[in-house]
Amino acid sequence: MPEQPQPQTDPWTSFLNWLAQIITPDWSDWVAFIPIAVAIGVVLAIVMLALAWVRTADENRSRVAPRFAGHPPPGVHLPGPSRWPFVLPVAAMLLFFSLAVRPTNDQGDPTSAVNWPVFLLGLVISLVGILGWLRDASREWRRTAALEALDAPRQAAVTIGTHAALSTGGAVTVVGPGHAGNALPSVIAPDQPAEPPPGVHLPGPSPWPFFAPVGLMVLFFGLVLSPALLVAGVVMSVIAVIGWYLDAGHEYRQVEAGHAPEPRTRDPERAFPKALAWVFALIALLGVIATAAPSLVALANPSAAPEPSGPAGGGPGPGGGGGEIAIAAKNIAFDKDQLSVPADEPFTLRFDNQEAVPHNVAIYQDDSLGTELFLGEIFPGPDTRNYEVPAIPAGSYYFVCSVHVNMNGTVTAE
Repeated sequence: MPEQPQPQTDPWTSFLNWLAQIITPDWSDWVAFIPIAVAIGVVLAIVMLALAWVRTADENRSRVAPRFAGHPPPGVHLPGPSRWPFVLPVAAMLLFFSLAVRPTNDQGDPTSAVNWPVFLLGLVISLVGILGWLRDASREWRRTAALEALDAPRQAAVTIGTHAALSTGGAVTVVGPGHAGNALPSVIAPDQPAEPPPGVHLPGPSPWPFFAPVGLMVLFFGLVLSPALLVAGVVMSVIAVIGWYLDAGHEYRQVEAGHAPEPRTRDPERAFPKALAWVFALIALLGVIATAAPSLVALANPSAAPEPSGPAGGGPGPGGGGGEIAIAAKNIAFDKDQLSVPADEPFTLRFDNQEAVPHNVAIYQDDSLGTELFLGEIFPGPDTRNYEVPAIPAGSYYFVCSVHVNMNGTVTAE
């Protein structure tokens, strides 16, 4: 059959059709471009801000505080710059992203509790950030303690020289062991207080930037694995927030009282709450035990799998269709990977979740998860649900846990 010629459209009609696409677009197609547009807008805003800063560099330069020359006063320790306050927010962003952008099927239903590759990447970066921060802080504490011990003879000489200077009203110059064993001159007037320079406030050492990320890490584990870990992470995070607020409030109240703020202590050994570290460890341990206890009990005391109402293998009962089929979950696995169900008849699927980890049973046309036939409720155990599955045609299908895609098997309807 010869191909029919396409009707010709005059230029004016073509222009009107093009204009209609702009005036009344298909918004369902444009919505997909919103994240790209937002990202482009953010990049443009950053570029424009950088260009504006370059154009006004002369005006802004005077607003930058000049670098203080010399060494910190005696008894004052200035911590060095750290990369970890930048690394940990990146990890937190990835963890939030893994919860927000989950893989879905063709119907838009999530097929997993998190985006596992992004979640694992964020988790690794979190652990690296926490351990790196702890290592840097510990190294700095040890170096500070060593320098204080090395500096003790010079401080003693300063004290003696100061008493001598009081009788003459002059200043004292003492040369003695300094930082890292170098000769470091120190000129101290009799009335010079051991305080930071005017206008400079040095906050004391704080343990809360370490405790807070630990609590958040446990909280994120709880979002994926267990409500017990979620509660433990919330409690740990609340403790860290309260501690941080109390420390900051102490210095704020001093400012309101009309004098320069001073921390409770500048001694990192005294600032670190060792008892609280054990409390944090105990809370996390209790959360882990509560999460693993059902699985450990089931592993230590194996019981017979739930008896289905039909014959072995999960098939329908003697009465034909409409029988009950049973399946159980324990140790992050189904107890069977083959189910036989009646074809073209609704049936009851009894699902026994024997552990605290949330599971469900979902049935799809095949392992591509493209066509969903049934989606069961996700719930933590130990608990049982009776799923009422609608009739499915005869054939072979795929069942899976929506939270843990490694839990799967084959459904045969006949």
